[in-house]
Amino acid sequence: MLNDLSRPIRVFLFSIGLIAASPFAILISTQTEGRAPVPPLMMILPGNLLFCVVAIWYVLSYTSADKRLIREIEVGSREITGGEVTPLQVVGRIIRSRRRSAPGFVMSSRESWSPARAYVVSMFGDGKPRRVAMLVPSTIRLTNKTPVALALHPGRPEIAVLEDRVDAEQIAQIDADLHRRTEQPPSDWAIAGGWVTLCFLPAGVLAGLGLWWLIVVAFL
Repeated sequence: MLNDLSRPIRVFLFSIGLIAASPFAILISTQTEGRAPVPPLMMILPGNLLFCVVAIWYVLSYTSADKRLIREIEVGSREITGGEVTPLQVVGRIIRSRRRSAPGFVMSSRESWSPARAYVVSMFGDGKPRRVAMLVPSTIRLTNKTPVALALHPGRPEIAVLEDRVDAEQIAQIDADLHRRTEQPPSDWAIAGGWVTLCFLPAGVLAGLGLWWLIVVAFL
């Protein structure tokens, strides 16, 4: 979920294109087919209904995926701090965070503390740079772009625990190491799918023009 959000965004943009095309397609089809003008309400009602359906689907799917991710982070963090797996030692830099009603974890203890903040981190040290997530007790506040040491779950590549057993000198060394690296972490634009994802909006408009035209011809 953290490193590829293109699918739901593409579906959403394509749907928006379908919705935007509905009044124009209905207007064009009634004129070219010599039919009686369609009332304005009928021109905007199908698109508005579809928009409501798409918006509800998008919110529900995002909320469901977010809850699954938090549960997976919690399970993976307990496996790391409980000694059930041997984590990989990697480094990273904080991207963003959000307060969550979930337990937070650190490597210096097997206990957890609530509430926590969920952090998204650009991770380096295990293959290509990618994003990972961790739950940290809210008493530990990390700002964006802060360098951190991480314990990465070996079987869950998007889950890590904050390695808090490092001193200021080690953090400074991590920061210097990150500055020397030439690899670039994935950006929000790349994770969303880039230009290919953006093309789904005009593709939806074109598909919508044809779809709504056929609907008008067949049923109105």
